[in-house]
Amino acid sequence: MATLAIAPFALFASATLPVNTVGDLVALGHTRKMNYASVGPGTAGHLAAVLFGAAAGLELTHVPYRSIQLAVPDLVSGDVQFVFNAYPPLAPMAQAGKLKMLGFSSPQRLRKYPDIPTLSETGLPGFEVGGWYMILAPAATPKEVVARLNVEFNRALKEPAVGEAIEKMGFEPAPMTLPEAARFLGEESAKWRRSVALSGAKAD
Repeated sequence: MATLAIAPFALFASATLPVNTVGDLVALGHTRKMNYASVGPGTAGHLAAVLFGAAAGLELTHVPYRSIQLAVPDLVSGDVQFVFNAYPPLAPMAQAGKLKMLGFSSPQRLRKYPDIPTLSETGLPGFEVGGWYMILAPAATPKEVVARLNVEFNRALKEPAVGEAIEKMGFEPAPMTLPEAARFLGEESAKWRRSVALSGAKAD
């Protein structure tokens, strides 16, 4: 078992909104109805927004799209107020002033964006959501083999060239020991189960 990378989400808001921080967005959400985009029901961006609404005490309306590109016009116009998404596709829109990148859902600030705070720093302590990539071995794999694989994957993740390649894709390298990886998997499973329950989604 080895955790390879974590893909933090950025919270992007429409530039039409009178907000500059996550706290501003939350405060605005307590005074008016707000909706958010996602790339479909049950996706990580949808469930991240569900957790955000629960943490901030907001009632939000979900507006799903088939792709993030299809959501962009409505985000830019302000018909949809915000979205949780991986940052690479939408960062150029923020740089152009058409969207506002308010914060990251990561445990720490990203090295690439040191001036953008985490949501934990901006009034939602402990709020961490994102995608992740993990390698799991079959249950019957000998423990010594699992331990060796974990060591080797972690060694590779600490190579500067590997880390740089991962960061270019919008991910963060995430080397973890076996106990850390097991704890991480358990915490993530519980988090997403709660989000699915809050969303009211049901499997067909």
